[in-house]
Amino acid sequence: MANYPQLDDQVGVWKLKDVNSAVMGGYWRVAGSRAVESTGSGTLQKLNMTSSGSAAAFGTLVSGKTEKGALGNFTRGVYTGSNGAATNIDYIEMASDGNSADFGDATVGRGMPAAFSNSIRGVTGGGRTPSSSNVIDYLTINSTGNSVDFGDLTVARMGLNGCSSPTRGLFVGGTSPEANIIDFVEISTTGNATDFGDLSTTRWYNAVSSSSTRGITMGGNPSYTTAIDFMTIASQGNSIDFGDTSEARISLSGTSNSVRSFMLGGQRGSDSNSSDTIDTIVIANGGTATDFGDLPSANGFKSSATSQSHGGLNEGYQGTRPTHSAGAGRGLLGGGKTNPAGTNQIGIQSIQIQTLGNTNDFGDLTIASYGRSGCASRTRGVFGGGYKDASPAAYTNVIESIEFASQGNAADFGDSTVARAFSGGNAGSQTRGIIGAGGNAPGLSDVIDYITIASAGNATDFGNLGAARSQFSGSGSPTRAVFFGGLE
Repeated sequence: MANYPQLDDQVGVWKLKDVNSAVMGGYWRVAGSRAVESTGSGTLQKLNMTSSGSAAAFGTLVSGKTEKGALGNFTRGVYTGSNGAATNIDYIEMASDGNSADFGDATVGRGMPAAFSNSIRGVTGGGRTPSSSNVIDYLTINSTGNSVDFGDLTVARMGLNGCSSPTRGLFVGGTSPEANIIDFVEISTTGNATDFGDLSTTRWYNAVSSSSTRGITMGGNPSYTTAIDFMTIASQGNSIDFGDTSEARISLSGTSNSVRSFMLGGQRGSDSNSSDTIDTIVIANGGTATDFGDLPSANGFKSSATSQSHGGLNEGYQGTRPTHSAGAGRGLLGGGKTNPAGTNQIGIQSIQIQTLGNTNDFGDLTIASYGRSGCASRTRGVFGGGYKDASPAAYTNVIESIEFASQGNAADFGDSTVARAFSGGNAGSQTRGIIGAGGNAPGLSDVIDYITIASAGNATDFGNLGAARSQFSGSGSPTRAVFFGGLE
């Protein structure tokens, strides 16, 4: 990576030329958008994780077996284990539809094992032999051949599931015995698993997925739970309640694109029938999962899924990883009004810019208002100005800030030089934010202010627009701001 210092030295933003050079040189692998699920009947179904919609047919497992664990990397998906304690391992090429091919055999025949991977190695553990197994084995994804012994779980069990970061894998839950156990291993080594912590409750037939930092477990038994827990993969400890699935299911499958987790199929607790539901949730946010689409056919027990961009693949990057700001990729919407005669809003909503989906609650502004403008650095967002209808109704000079990395309410930042609303914002550099003109009493303003985003304080006069106006737009590069349109 010596020829690409910008990828290491810059935080969150890279020159397009250097990104292109790194991609073309094989240093940076662009994460794919495809997930593939093996259903309870042994058919394969594909899902485009970047756009809401239903899954479609992909092919069939040549072994015809179910109860498999699924793992994969950027190019290949691998399905290992099988009902009837068979040793079959199948693989597919993620980019091309079709039937699977024979990969080799596992060290032990078993169904319902946990499986996870990084870009090089896949690891499988536990399962039904038909008794519970404690065996962990591994394989090299881009070659074919038999798996190799890795070590043992802390407790033999089946019905567990697994997820990973690029370096560490977690074995989550299980039954026979019923367990709230979380084990972990370092993927690049071999040896027995180590206790990581405990789930909030015993859990089996659960779905599991991850980003490169956080693992989540979703649904499962006992009692067809809707609960979602999360674990911080790099640090040992117990899981924490995170949210809920849209419906109570067991034996659903899970995967992710490292930003969103997807929960596919399963068996519903409401009527014990198979489900065709696909749920999604933003891994960094939590909350209640939302509908993404449907599977082409409902499937119950024994399904599994993997993707080209799960947490074990370092969110698409290989090599020396650039430092990336926590909260990056997050957009915020603050305040507003429900309709011309409606209520002023105080809430802040967040979106993940790189994915489709509904907003999530982020926190609250200090005052309910509308007509606000905004600007941001990589770490801090700023809202300025606005109008409030609450008595006494008035234009405001209030400036508030939030930290992108942590959800919560806005804090007072300072005051602008002029009280106004409908200003031009969204302009500035990583250090300085620009807020221009806007409406105020009794008319319009041409005043442009600036702030230093990293340090709270009052705005300073920057200059004047060519004409006083409001309800216009602003944008900018790191060196120049542009304001356009509006009412004079």
